[in-house]
Amino acid sequence: MIDLKKSIYFCILLFISIVLDWEKWNIGDRTSILMINFIQLFVVIILAILFIWSVIILVENFKKLKLRMVFPLIVMLFVIGSFTFLPVCDAGMKINYIFNNSARENVVDMLNRGELGQVDMNEFALPAVYRLTSHPGIIFVESEELYTQRVDKVLFYVHCGWRKSSAIVYSSDDSYIKDGDFGRMYLNVKKLKTNWYCCYID
Repeated sequence: MIDLKKSIYFCILLFISIVLDWEKWNIGDRTSILMINFIQLFVVIILAILFIWSVIILVENFKKLKLRMVFPLIVMLFVIGSFTFLPVCDAGMKINYIFNNSARENVVDMLNRGELGQVDMNEFALPAVYRLTSHPGIIFVESEELYTQRVDKVLFYVHCGWRKSSAIVYSSDDSYIKDGDFGRMYLNVKKLKTNWYCCYID
């Protein structure tokens, strides 16, 4: 039986793992780059423990199977999928684009008006309200004309993975995304609509 106390612990640990995954880049910038790897490992351990716990609950209560017994496992499968498979599949990319399209357009407008804080030469911090538009909390900007106000391309990470990452890129003149843009190599570049592309980063 799932008691209230265990359910609260489950939700708290799950919430912590999600927040840590989204904030690991900011934590790494403020402390040490090694912290990112430590946080990734910590998140994996938490998710593994919660997944095993949800399976145990299901097995122990298999004979009196009810929705509340299956619910933790369903949640865990969804969360693990959102950390691994969903962000780096075509369907997940399209869902992310539709959900965040207007927010990303607002970010580009703010960037062109000089309203975003610059954290590095080609990196800009996102306001809290647009935090979900790019996984590391920053956007990457590339311009063919350095030291001018012109912004040619803006990269929003959908997900920064260990082996495979995914991104949505704004191109001001609708030019194609090619290897070398932002100093990265790309796989399976697809056009979403005028000025917007999705791709995987090798």
